[in-house]
Amino acid sequence: MPHVPTPPDAAAIDPTPPAPTAPAPAAPSPGLGRSLLLILAAFTAAGPLSMQIFLPALPAIQSGFQVDPAASQLLISLAMAAFGVAQLAYGPLSDRFGRRPVLIFGLVLFLVGSAMCLLAPSLPLLVVGRIVQAAGSAAGMVLPRAIIRDLCDRAQAAHGIARLTTIMVIAPMLAPLAGAALSDLIHWRAIFLVITAFAGLTVWLALYRLTESNHQRSPLPGPMGMVDSYRGLLRQPLFVAYAGFAASTMGMFFVFMSAAPYLAIQVMGISATQYGLWFAAVSALYIVGNLSTSRIAHHIGLEGTLALGAAIALAGGLLLVVSCALAPWTPLTILGPALLMGLGNGIGLPQAQAGAVSVDPKRAGAASGLAGFTQMIAGAILAQTVGLLEDGTPWPMALLMLLTALSALLNAGLALRANKGASP
Repeated sequence: MPHVPTPPDAAAIDPTPPAPTAPAPAAPSPGLGRSLLLILAAFTAAGPLSMQIFLPALPAIQSGFQVDPAASQLLISLAMAAFGVAQLAYGPLSDRFGRRPVLIFGLVLFLVGSAMCLLAPSLPLLVVGRIVQAAGSAAGMVLPRAIIRDLCDRAQAAHGIARLTTIMVIAPMLAPLAGAALSDLIHWRAIFLVITAFAGLTVWLALYRLTESNHQRSPLPGPMGMVDSYRGLLRQPLFVAYAGFAASTMGMFFVFMSAAPYLAIQVMGISATQYGLWFAAVSALYIVGNLSTSRIAHHIGLEGTLALGAAIALAGGLLLVVSCALAPWTPLTILGPALLMGLGNGIGLPQAQAGAVSVDPKRAGAASGLAGFTQMIAGAILAQTVGLLEDGTPWPMALLMLLTALSALLNAGLALRANKGASP
């Protein structure tokens, strides 16, 4: 899904923020071929796959190391924080040195961290491995979006990102099922063996199947220059609204991703495999949203699409709160409302991501990194918060999901207002 939270390139566009009405959906440019799209999907899947495949095994890891839920949540929250911080560096570095070498460095780091997780003898070392793994996989989240922006205009970028995430999300959709089966039938460490093998594949693809797309290098600004670059983006209300929307929707997903395994397996008593099926269903609805987002944006504009996605997710949050208060706590009543969340996020998130990297095309890498950072930091804070508030009921998850859906709808409204203010 998310993935978590959270894409190739070269038509110049006017840096002035676009009008609210989105252009007709365009097919990807000739530079965005099917094989390249699949390769970029593999890179983008690195972070979500490594995050989601071990979620059904969290109770087993917690039991194996004899730690409480808050301690085991560090495997998620600290990894997401590392994922977010690393994105701040990958964007400007790729603007200066090119997408390919920076991506290769990150994927090698992803491989090293995955091997550390496989061999970790204790929870603290497993957390360290997850931090290294996440910091490396962040390159796979930032740079494919920047590559798409290198090769496409904004309309093509939104279409390309939607297609990319549709392909990319298939692996994370199946990941919980695979992780549950590996944990139930073999051992939770088998999960990290699979991730290590996948990391090796991504390194090979980057070395031998990827060419450089950034041919207009920007000078490396240095620490203060990077701060100024990010400050410039944060001064643009449209970027703030797009990034805020993406952070809200991604945070909503991470709340569910962090709390649902414990509720499903420990509270409601279903198996890890059954939980994996529910998670796969949420991811499938995300794909449905991805497949429809370009056509929806053609009819109601980018900001209208954001509002629609947020409204659908909000409906899921409200339904979950009502279910907590009035219905028996079953997988259908507690996990079912997340299906609406998946659909709404699938509709809104690709448009927000494409909008964020298109506000200032010359800073596409930095914008992608900063937007990704806000998504992961929001996700890390919310994931740890839901773990700390865990009380054996679905209420912490339900209330946090409702708040993040409201935040997404607010940011959709701010994006519409900013776009109207910037229009002549």
